[in-house]
Amino acid sequence: MPSDKKYKIQPVKFQSADGFCAADFYRPDAEKFGVIIMAHGFAAERSWKLPEYAAHFASNGIGVLLFDYRNFGDSPGEPRQLISPARHLQDYESALSFIQGHSQVDSNRIGVWGASFSAGHSVYLAAKNPKIAAISLLVPFLDFWPVLQKIPPLAVAGLLPFAVADWFLSLVNLALPLQIVGDPGEAAMLTFPGWKKGILDGVPADSKWINAAPARVALELPFFRPTQVADSLKMPVLVQYGSRDTGIPAEAVKDFCSKLKNVELQEFRMGHIDPFQNKWFPKIADAQLQFFQKHLHRDQ
Repeated sequence: MPSDKKYKIQPVKFQSADGFCAADFYRPDAEKFGVIIMAHGFAAERSWKLPEYAAHFASNGIGVLLFDYRNFGDSPGEPRQLISPARHLQDYESALSFIQGHSQVDSNRIGVWGASFSAGHSVYLAAKNPKIAAISLLVPFLDFWPVLQKIPPLAVAGLLPFAVADWFLSLVNLALPLQIVGDPGEAAMLTFPGWKKGILDGVPADSKWINAAPARVALELPFFRPTQVADSLKMPVLVQYGSRDTGIPAEAVKDFCSKLKNVELQEFRMGHIDPFQNKWFPKIADAQLQFFQKHLHRDQ
């Protein structure tokens, strides 16, 4: 959807619990505007394709706060790439508080964007903050237990010793790294078919990201169940999922949507990584833009 509206990108940082999050604030050329809060999924960085989504929104008059979780990307913190649903949600909450206090932001026109794991954080955030105007969920990870059914039992059993050992090491500020994404049969957190190549191909050339993270996240994942708060969501929700997603069961996404009061469900014949590739980006991003333009309008 073409537009001649201009925007500026302002590097910012905001405090979150024991540290800070680095972010880019996309500011449209307007006295007052709505804003979408965005962060990446399981273990990625904000520089991975998300700037293209943010620019698409900002060039059409919607502000964006795009941030890295603590311990990721440009955000400080040790150990690096510490995946923690609880910490990630804290960062989303801090991002919301930060943007609500900005003089140019209309606090009645704040939306939240999440993809994969961060879609789950977006659900938790919106359930706790009913003033959020709209949320967009892309290939959403909404419940650990249906996803677990797609992981071979031996692979799960193999991860547990690493997770427990890493938890004990965390007590003395050490970490046991484990490969984040691998091919089926490898020792890694994510081994769904096609994910390793798709994710590694999307890492920017100048990124310092490495394919490893503390294994303790496996002990938190069983409690990651955003679908349980779905009936608390009163705001409009856009859900886009892939019928060829090898990691997120379509049935789990549809079950989540059945609990919502105001949902727009879109199915695409794509896999989990496809929305971050150029072939699928225009269709996905345009649908998201139309959704946010409708629900973050000035009369909200």
